Amino acid sequence: ACKVPNQLSGLNHLFLVHKANRGGLGLSPHNVHNNAAKIEAVGANKKKLDAAVAIELAPLGAQRDVLLIFNARLIVRSNGLIAQMNGAERFCTVGCSHTVAFCKTAQSGGITPESDLADEHGKIDRHKLSTDAEFTSMVNVGWDWLIVPWAIDVKFPKWAHVAQQALNA
Repeated sequence: ACKVPNQLSGLNHLFLVHKANRGGLGLSPHNVHNNAAKIEAVGANKKKLDAAVAIELAPLGAQRDVLLIFNARLIVRSNGLIAQMNGAERFCTVGCSHTVAFCKTAQSGGITPESDLADEHGKIDRHKLSTDAEFTSMVNVGWDWLIVPWAIDVKFPKWAHVAQQALNA
């Protein structure tokens, strides 16, 4: 595993969620936005994102296809609350999944059910988020992630499930 700093603007678009997250449920679209509302209410702190762990998306093959299909279905079920895939994704999260999903959705101009985060059209109001410099940085720049090589997912199929449970303990 290696620590990958987000040194380029807006790397949140590189992330999907691993199929082992939340016992195979992936993300709760409403929790994506509810958690973001809580962050906005109390103030963002990147130091609290110490569970930012993701695994590389396999470059080809069945392992990659399974994760892409899983995310495509999750996005459809979210009814617009999770950003569409963009084709640039390289990693699947096992920690900080809800937070990065919100930041990716905010970057893409997505909708939110949280009135404290929404503009008059129900879209995430990035101007409201801009009152918190740390939150703005999380949305626009991202944060450091521990990235695990994709081969671990193939060689140790339960790794993501165990890692996700440990990170959320």
